[in-house]
Amino acid sequence: MQYVAIFHHEFKITNAEQYINRCCYGCDIFISLIEPHLSENDFKIGKSGQEDWGWFIWCDKKKYRYSIDIGLEDEELWKYKIFITEKSLFWKRLFSKSNESNLDEVCNLIDYALKSYGIKNISWFKADEQGTEVEEVAINNGENT
Repeated sequence: MQYVAIFHHEFKITNAEQYINRCCYGCDIFISLIEPHLSENDFKIGKSGQEDWGWFIWCDKKKYRYSIDIGLEDEELWKYKIFITEKSLFWKRLFSKSNESNLDEVCNLIDYALKSYGIKNISWFKADEQGTEVEEVAINNGENT
C-alpha cells in the first residue's frame, strides 16, 4: 500500500547549486522536519539522500521498512508530493500482511511535522503501485507527536 501527501509551500532558494535539479528544491528541509518525529516514535532512521526526482529517507519499525520520497512536482505553484510506501522483502509480501498501523503512524507523523512547520492544506490519498492517487483519505490531522 502507498500513501501520497500533496501540499504547497514556497521557499526562497539561495543555494540552488546544491540541488541536482529543480524538483529537489526544499525537499531536504522536509526530510529534516520529518526525521526527528520518526526517531522519537521508535522508527530507526536509515539511508537518506538526493536523487534526480527529489529526496528520500528510509525508516524501519518492527521488521518493516518504509520509504518516504519527496519531490517538487510543480515549481511555479510550489506543489510538493510525498510518497510513503511500505517496502517489504518479496518473501514477506508472500507470507505476511502489511503492517498498516505502522504505515498510518508514518503518515500521521509526517502530517504533524508539516503542520508544525506551518503547512496547513495537506491532501492525503491512497495510491496505486504507480503512485496515482485513487482515494482521498483522512489523516489524523497531526494530533500525534
